[in-house]
Amino acid sequence: MAENYYPIWSRRIEEKRGEIDRFVRSINSNIDKILDESELGELIYALDVENILKFKKTTLGAVDGGEGIQELTGVAVYLIRASGLYSKVGSGGEFLRDLDLGVFPLDRQTKAKVQFKRATIEFEVARRLAMEKKPDYLLMDGSLLVATEIDPIHINEYRLYIAALRALIESCARSGVRLVGVSEDSASRGLINFLKERNHTSHSINKLMSSLTDSSLIQFFVQRKMPSAGKKKDVSIATEAFLPVSDKGRDWIKKNTGIDKLFSTFYVQATKFGKSLRVDFPADADWDDKKIQKESKTIATLLVAMSQTPRRYGYPFPLFMAHQDAEVPRKLIEQTSLLIEKQIFKTWSGEYVSMYSKKRRDSRPADFD
Repeated sequence: MAENYYPIWSRRIEEKRGEIDRFVRSINSNIDKILDESELGELIYALDVENILKFKKTTLGAVDGGEGIQELTGVAVYLIRASGLYSKVGSGGEFLRDLDLGVFPLDRQTKAKVQFKRATIEFEVARRLAMEKKPDYLLMDGSLLVATEIDPIHINEYRLYIAALRALIESCARSGVRLVGVSEDSASRGLINFLKERNHTSHSINKLMSSLTDSSLIQFFVQRKMPSAGKKKDVSIATEAFLPVSDKGRDWIKKNTGIDKLFSTFYVQATKFGKSLRVDFPADADWDDKKIQKESKTIATLLVAMSQTPRRYGYPFPLFMAHQDAEVPRKLIEQTSLLIEKQIFKTWSGEYVSMYSKKRRDSRPADFD
């Protein structure tokens, strides 16, 4: 049946081709002007790829989580795993783990509840790791700043989420553990907005910059302004740290979360073909720029060293391992859901069949090829 759509698909492709070409052409013809007027080059510096043995006395924590949701006719079954890997650089490590599963009534906030629950468990595993192991650095998958900026939702899961995040930040500060958020964030425009405000770029350039992301702008800079980078085997760069949130934004975060920290942010590209990683870390309000830049460069150098894996993912290997350990396979959530369904039917007979049955679309025969 799919071939019946081919004529429509082909026609739409032809219609949109010119529109897409004009968009790309407008960026391409103006990218040098964008890079010059934004003065991005003033923030970027090259990093030497340090031998991992330089950090052999450094201890690391890396935390990530995974989730699975199975929507039934009236409820959603969820399964969440969180993994915290503690290791000494250059040697093996050990995991701290947690798992939660359960059922939520199916409504508009179900997915948000599961995501808040997952983040809460990740923060709790990270706090346990910080308290029990006291690593020098604790790497979290995802941006810490973004975690504080989520609009408040009047559900219990949000309150527990904020309490767990605040407890993690406070615990790390007391223990001297340096907490770091690492995100493969391809959609962020925090750096672009910072450059616009700092350099008072023209309206036309602002409009063009708004169609880019931070990571794409950095990639353009590497290709256009660092031509020698294409000839090198290893290309590692970072930006100086900046504050992507205004004073007004920080006041909002403090009011809604109780977290009174600056979240210094920078980008690092660890390998030639890796993505630009967005990195942030909490700093006290009395930290001066010199201290913030020194800390960001130390973290950037560490992340580059941790990302020189054989396949050159350009992503810190401990975080990659935590992600692999925490991932929830689709088959596992389906088995969990099936066991819960069977238990309900065994105990309550057919009374709850309207809530604990698979949705019609999940019970259809396989699609014909």
